[in-house]
Amino acid sequence: MLEAGLEVDALDGSPLLAAEAERRLGRPVRVMRFEALADEDRYEGVWANASLLHVPTAALPGVIGRVWRALMPGGLLFASFKAGEAPGRDSLGRYFNFLSQEALAAAFAEAADWSTVEIEAGAGGGYDRVERLWLMVWARRGYSHEKGPVEDHRA
Repeated sequence: MLEAGLEVDALDGSPLLAAEAERRLGRPVRVMRFEALADEDRYEGVWANASLLHVPTAALPGVIGRVWRALMPGGLLFASFKAGEAPGRDSLGRYFNFLSQEALAAAFAEAADWSTVEIEAGAGGGYDRVERLWLMVWARRGYSHEKGPVEDHRA
């Protein structure tokens, strides 16, 4: 993204991973979880590759709503998730929401008034070296503010 000339606001919820990314990128990486995202109409795009899959299932619509709010009208979100039927932990002990395609579509529909949400499935692996079905989401924020995101009163 940087090589393509894009302005990147890098962040990670883990201080250790943020420090490693900062070392590799040679630029600052903020330590922040998506639950703390408070920006409005700031980003043309959000790249959440294997990031939102760690958000607890019940909190996911609120987090997706925060991302919707942070996007400029017309902004695009990419997010990827490990597919499944119920939340759980992988063999390395990490939490995943393991959503079905239907549950993921419902979380996006509950979260905000996206103009489009496209979900495609494909095989992939992870650090645990387990082949799984992955769900890739492309969602675009519309140009109107009619519905907006759901209110998240847990924050």
